[in-house]
Amino acid sequence: MQKILIGWASRDVTPDKTAELLGQFHVRIFR
Repeated sequence: MQKILIGWASRDVTPDKTAELLGQFHVRIFR
C-alpha cells in the first residue's frame, strides 16, 4: 500500500528590483 501525500507549496515570485506591470490603461510600478 502506497502513502498518499497531500499538501501544497508556495513560492515568492516577487522580483528583486522594481518591475513594470503593463496594465490596461497605464503602467503600474510596484516594489
